[in-house]
Amino acid sequence: MNRTATAASDVVLLIPAYKPDHRLPILVDELIERGFAHIVVVDDGGGAEYRGIFDALEDRCDVVRHAVNLGKGRALKSGFNHCLNVFPDRAGVVTLDADGQHAPDDVAAVAERLVEGGERMVLGNRTFEGDVPLRSRFGNELTRLIFRFMVGMSLTDTQSGLRGIPMSQVHRLIPLAGERYEYETSMLLELHRHRVKLVEQPIRTIYIDDNRGSHFNPILDSFAIYFVLLRFVFSSVASALLDTVLFYLVFRMGVGVGGSVVIARAVSSLFNFSLNKRFVFRSSRPVPVSVLLYYALVGVVALLSYGSIRLLHDGVGMPILAAKILSDTLLFALSFFVQRDLIFKRPDVEED
Repeated sequence: MNRTATAASDVVLLIPAYKPDHRLPILVDELIERGFAHIVVVDDGGGAEYRGIFDALEDRCDVVRHAVNLGKGRALKSGFNHCLNVFPDRAGVVTLDADGQHAPDDVAAVAERLVEGGERMVLGNRTFEGDVPLRSRFGNELTRLIFRFMVGMSLTDTQSGLRGIPMSQVHRLIPLAGERYEYETSMLLELHRHRVKLVEQPIRTIYIDDNRGSHFNPILDSFAIYFVLLRFVFSSVASALLDTVLFYLVFRMGVGVGGSVVIARAVSSLFNFSLNKRFVFRSSRPVPVSVLLYYALVGVVALLSYGSIRLLHDGVGMPILAAKILSDTLLFALSFFVQRDLIFKRPDVEED
């Protein structure tokens, strides 16, 4: 048995579908011809008009049905749950779209990488060459840059729906928040949180009729995707606002710059530490270690903040509040990257 046949028999294909056209049955037949024996299609509540398409598929694949449209994220969760219940011994699940954007050959390539890679997630990497719709090219590039800055993950294609997930990791994905396209971003973040290695598999970039068949809302769905990522800076912004307000109030009460920095930072740092450990980085590192490293950083940043405020206020003549805001803005990136990559860095193996 060759590699493709082995992979085809050892993975489950999961296809979420909302109001599909004739391309879905064709895609299923082509995948069956390539030896894929376990295919799950989720009818995401397209209504009676599309029921016949799914009825016709029931003799050659598993069909999971939603009575109403619940969104791609919910469809994937329903499919994952079915895969764990019915195919728990398979190597993993390969997700793909129902609109013909993923070529069967690329599906087979992702399946092979998944079976060969063991516990690694495989992400289909579109090259975005040729005639690519502007909204697709721009959206992927923006999300890629945000991912790189906020999460530290360097991915070429963060929005690809062609993915291979080890079966041992599927249970982590079912409880995640997100009902629409933002769920796919949450998947990447959750597996990254559990130190699951990720590899990218180059695939073709296929857009049919300028991607008009996509149900992706470029405004609402993009906002939801970026909101998932922006939690990584919400804590820092909220803490910076608290720190600035406290600094200004204490300074106006007659306390010097040094004392104002210390008092404000003592309160805001405790707030920031609690949010970052539990909400932002979700670190499992022991609290004493995290506290020691965190407050060492607080001390360094406070000294740098004090020095820069004195320089800007006393040396340049900048108003004290403006000096404080500019100083902390410049120190924001340093603080963020140290916390992400050192203080709240997750261990190589994270226990459940």
